[in-house]
Amino acid sequence: MKMAIQWTIAEGAEGYLPGELLRDPEGYVKEYGEVILDGRRHLTALCNGHDVRLFVKIYRLKTIERLKALFRDSRAEREWKGARRLQEAGVSVPQPLAWGRGGKKAFYICQALENARSILEMGEGLRALLPEVAKAIKAMHDAGVFHRDLHGDNVVIKGKPYLVDLHRHRYYRRGVPHRKRLWDVACFLYSIKEHISREDRDKFLGSYWGEESKKLFHQVEERERRVLLRHLEHVRQDCQKESESFKSIHLGKLCGWSVKEIAIAELEGILAKHRNVVRDKGPGLKKVGSRSLVTLFYFGENRLCVKEYKFSTISGLKECFRLPKPRRAWINANVLKAKGIGGMIPLAYLEAWAAFSLRRAYLIVLSPETYVELSRYIKTLYDEGWQKKRRFIKAFASFLSSLRKEQIWHRDLKAHHVMVAEKANGWDFALIEPEDVRFFVKHDESKFVRNLVQLNTSLPPFVSWRDKARFLRDCFGSDGNFKRIFREVQKKSSKREVVYLSP
Repeated sequence: MKMAIQWTIAEGAEGYLPGELLRDPEGYVKEYGEVILDGRRHLTALCNGHDVRLFVKIYRLKTIERLKALFRDSRAEREWKGARRLQEAGVSVPQPLAWGRGGKKAFYICQALENARSILEMGEGLRALLPEVAKAIKAMHDAGVFHRDLHGDNVVIKGKPYLVDLHRHRYYRRGVPHRKRLWDVACFLYSIKEHISREDRDKFLGSYWGEESKKLFHQVEERERRVLLRHLEHVRQDCQKESESFKSIHLGKLCGWSVKEIAIAELEGILAKHRNVVRDKGPGLKKVGSRSLVTLFYFGENRLCVKEYKFSTISGLKECFRLPKPRRAWINANVLKAKGIGGMIPLAYLEAWAAFSLRRAYLIVLSPETYVELSRYIKTLYDEGWQKKRRFIKAFASFLSSLRKEQIWHRDLKAHHVMVAEKANGWDFALIEPEDVRFFVKHDESKFVRNLVQLNTSLPPFVSWRDKARFLRDCFGSDGNFKRIFREVQKKSSKREVVYLSP
């Protein structure tokens, strides 16, 4: 038996809301509306009201949330109150119409913003909107509303900026404290950082804080770093559980996680094709070892790379006491994707245990056909003239410098562990063997030299010492240390075996 829903309806809004929607919101939007998202924690949908288009959000409350709702506002009520507060303060929000609660669910209804777009979808128009968005965010804070989840998708443009998704907000009677304002601003700037320049950031901060913004730049930057850390931690957690982007899977004795877009039948087909390639020793078999197998093949229209990890009983037993190496690869691949490094997309991870020993694991990655190993690409590059070669050297040096700046370190940076894709305006680089990637590691000179030695001993033999010196100079700029480091790399390389893999 369904529990009756208790509604709070805005004055004058009764005429917009169909009676059937108020009696059974979920049934109504599924039958007559357009479901946008149907997740574990909430459902969002569009539907027709009387002379108005409605946006309906249905929150599915866990037991702990229902208990908390006895003492404080539920997410639906919080969104309702936040929208009303901003509306009274003159900040643009979708017109709040009603909120309700019944049983294990809570409901929020507002007027839909038809044909509106998030600021991330505005393309070149995004920059021109930044001053207006900054003023809207400042007005929100002055009204005492701390958003707590202010990213680009929560700023919607329909002629002017609208602020949405207020279900996590907190209210401060005397206005939002300074450090909370910094957090909201940092979250927003981090979400749009790929679309704006340093000058755009300065203009945004100036529109919010005026002359004081020059003193606050480093404070905002520090909070952006914290936002990044929080985001990456969420990625780490989400890819190892049932979440909005990932799902848990069981395939016979194998269990693990995959992106939601891939079906179980597809995974079965991918693993079957991988085993066939290994059995037939076809051209798609890229690596055969006692501990791992790597295949590269087309499945449908997509080129996939499958890495199979193998363990003996003893070596598999060790994985009980630490984060298993193949699972680290899955997590790191998702973190690299979240940081926008390369176009390799992790699709699924599966592992099989026997008693307390990890016996087998599979990492499945989408590998676009435009990507080739660095060693192979260099071979074709040397046939295309010195000008393009020098541009490439500069681009690759810039990529390695960006890894140092982001504190990303690959423990085994051989040339065939770097993938290259040629773009219209340059090159894109990706790292493979993600189990060897470490994050938030400061690149001291010893680590950088180690990477340079690994690259030097795995490059094609026709790469000249002049090109290597030019690469180092591009890495270090005007720093005179590059000569000393060049000699050190040459010395250490002479003690290592060359591991160049001929294409």
